[in-house]
Amino acid sequence: MNKILTNDERKIALFLVVFLVIGIVLFHTKELWVQEEIKETADSLRKIVEKSATIRKYDINKIDIETMEKLPGVGPKTAKLIFDYRQEKGEFSSLVELTNIKGIGKKTLAKMLPYLVYINDSTKVIEFLKTSDKKRTKRIKSAQIQSKPSIEQKININQAQVEVLKLLPSIGEIRAKKIIAYREKNGNFQSIEHIKNVSGIGEGIFNKIKKYITVDSVKVKK
Repeated sequence: MNKILTNDERKIALFLVVFLVIGIVLFHTKELWVQEEIKETADSLRKIVEKSATIRKYDINKIDIETMEKLPGVGPKTAKLIFDYRQEKGEFSSLVELTNIKGIGKKTLAKMLPYLVYINDSTKVIEFLKTSDKKRTKRIKSAQIQSKPSIEQKININQAQVEVLKLLPSIGEIRAKKIIAYREKNGNFQSIEHIKNVSGIGEGIFNKIKKYITVDSVKVKK
């Protein structure tokens, strides 16, 4: 004859069954939760990678002011300062030159870099970001002293090569090469004012270099 369970035994058995069911449910719930967490993490990483790979990079010498405003750390006020600087002084010869503008320091430049195209100056930019502000100030002052040629020894822009042209204020390697390229394509400059026809050399830069340059008497080729 089968033994009939007492009330206490039935309660214990029921408790064990319920406990077992709850355990199974919790186990599967936790497993699903972990899987969901893994999926969400993977999706987040994928989105970050996709975003990094699809970031559009802009040429600082061509970007319009509206787009410039949207760059990290910029905004309307700084965008206008960048635009005005470019209009007055001509094209940037290096992204480091952006720090000449009020409100743009190393931190802001670092925020902007992922969205900008390097002007063949990636090494220069990296070195700049690593250099302390004190060393940078000392280096700039030293460069400014060495960069101004003697007025008695004006540079002939129809004959000077890159290394000599780089001595002129605000004329780096890129602008120096543009001067030579323009000269080779169009012939010698007829007057010093003619150098403003070179891309990247506006009225602002011309005013800085005009007392240091001269031309010969050869006419411009037609």
